[in-house]
Amino acid sequence: MFDALAILSSQIPEAYEHASEFGDLHLGDLHLLESEDEQNKDGNVNQWVALAVLQTYNHRRKVPCSSISIPELEQCLSKTSFSAAQKLDISNSVKVIH
Repeated sequence: MFDALAILSSQIPEAYEHASEFGDLHLGDLHLLESEDEQNKDGNVNQWVALAVLQTYNHRRKVPCSSISIPELEQCLSKTSFSAAQKLDISNSVKVIH
């Protein structure tokens, strides 16, 4: 997944790593990042990526400890929708990366 996000912007994996280093990846957190890479600019359209924390993680084993939390997913989607309505040009489409 992070390889696909890195194609959008090299800043995305870096931001995720920084959030991890500072202990800012809690279940239900949503990190909204604006892509600032020149290659991703399409006229005046800004690209945004929402990183949602939906699983707990075992740092020793380097694997997820749980399945995706549906309540946390719903909460993060709500946060994304609210942020889009408040800050973003909502006339642009929302892209989902699997």
